[in-house]
Amino acid sequence: MRQSLRAVWTIFKKEALDLVENINVSAMLVLPVIFCLVFKLGIRVMDDFTVLLVGMITTMALVPVTILSMTISEEKEKNTLRTLMLSGVTGGQFLWGKALAVGLWILVLNTVCFFIAGMPAATLPLFLAATLAAGLSMLFFGALVGILCRDQMSASTIGVPLQLILMISGMMSHMGGVFAAAAKFNPVYTGFVVYLKLAHPAAGSPPLSLGWCVGVMLAWTALTLGAFLLAYRKKGVDH
Repeated sequence: MRQSLRAVWTIFKKEALDLVENINVSAMLVLPVIFCLVFKLGIRVMDDFTVLLVGMITTMALVPVTILSMTISEEKEKNTLRTLMLSGVTGGQFLWGKALAVGLWILVLNTVCFFIAGMPAATLPLFLAATLAAGLSMLFFGALVGILCRDQMSASTIGVPLQLILMISGMMSHMGGVFAAAAKFNPVYTGFVVYLKLAHPAAGSPPLSLGWCVGVMLAWTALTLGAFLLAYRKKGVDH
């Protein structure tokens, strides 16, 4: 057990630094912050809650799905994963090390967006808890895409449509109609609603119950985790 944890920790530390050193990935990491700043400073008609929603949903749509799937498929494409496994690192240790590193960056970016939006610092722990709950399914989905795809190009082809659905439905939910209907099943948007209802009940929030929001996040997490485990059992990470 101790050896397994040590392997995960080693991969986690390496991956957390590699995400910054990779120019393509690091550019994607700053996009949510740029979006937040643009909506905060450039589009002043938007309130602080909308700015926070933009930052959170951009982070959750781009970082776990794109980066995790891209880095896993890149390892497969370049056959560097085979070297890791020959050194005694299992596929599960490799995947969890990467997922933890990406998860850390999700928390960091959402914290930056939180303060750019001007939210009260006392509500940060609740916001990060909602972020983590909403982000689990996105991490599992990103890992799933990385396992299923042979290269980065195919990973992008699968991941981009989901990212667009998450971003558009969440950001346009106030327009009603199909956007509001889709947002009800959006795990990132429902995570944001949970934060609003618990931390800012007087500010008003979308007509979604806490039970519904938590149920959506749990359902997404269960489905993506189940699909991930099934794909991992059939394909592993070296196919």
